[in-house]
Amino acid sequence: MKNLRDVVPLIWTFREKRCAMPFVTGKHRIRIVASSIAILLIFGWIDYATGYEFGFFIFYFIPVSITGWYVGRKPGIAMACASAVCWYLADRMTHHPYPRPYLIYWETFARYISFLTTALTFSKIHETIDNGQRVREELDRALRENRELKRLLQGGVGTSNTSPAPEQGP
Repeated sequence: MKNLRDVVPLIWTFREKRCAMPFVTGKHRIRIVASSIAILLIFGWIDYATGYEFGFFIFYFIPVSITGWYVGRKPGIAMACASAVCWYLADRMTHHPYPRPYLIYWETFARYISFLTTALTFSKIHETIDNGQRVREELDRALRENRELKRLLQGGVGTSNTSPAPEQGP
């Protein structure tokens, strides 16, 4: 019978193969971030051009969601911050009148918290899905290895050259 180490490869573990962030990497990451920034700037300009009467707040979630999902948590947080700043600038440049001067800062903070929550939620959902897929792959691999071991062990039981020693009576 073959050596057990030759038949069953070492089981792949998260600590050995897991990358720091299971998101897009390299050139694709840069393209996604650049596209998200471009989308944010376009939405900021449209928000400014339409004035403060038209609530354009909802569209700022698009680049935040894309960045949080495809690039990860930290870039998503940065995009949330950039979106809040972009909204603030568009609102400030349209001369939106507030009854109290500090209310624009409150509005900016509330929007930042909304963008931040979206970025963190999207990145966490994506990370959870990736981890679930990795666990499934690991379990499938372990099941295949288990079946192969079982097949080898069952095949080797009946073909042994040594016969059991006869029982000796009293």
